[in-house]
Amino acid sequence: VKCNQGNAMTRLLIGKYKKACVITEEELQMAKDVLRRKFTIGLMSKMEESVERFDRRFGWYDNEKRQQCFDSHIKVGDNKNPHKEVKEGSEAWKLLTEMNSVDIRLYEYAVKLFELQKDQNRIRGITQQA
Repeated sequence: VKCNQGNAMTRLLIGKYKKACVITEEELQMAKDVLRRKFTIGLMSKMEESVERFDRRFGWYDNEKRQQCFDSHIKVGDNKNPHKEVKEGSEAWKLLTEMNSVDIRLYEYAVKLFELQKDQNRIRGITQQA
């Protein structure tokens, strides 16, 4: 039996590196719980907002070079790496989707968690100002 060793992020979060091939629903839930409890979520698709969130969370505003780094690396994107695009529906796309189906579900949860954390941060800010 050939083992699909995709779903690297889920495997990392639950510590299932070279164990059984299949990741169960219970294990996916465990990975989601780890994300919810231990991580401040950032998204590449919302990079500026994510970095601002990290700044608030980790106190990076105090760094004297913070604005320079933000402007060059985040706004301009001089730290980007080009990647060959995989077209949706192509054989490569189908294979990657199949191999990483659990990670895709974990990512979809992370997107929801990103919004939830935004709401929680907004509530914390209001509470701290009162």
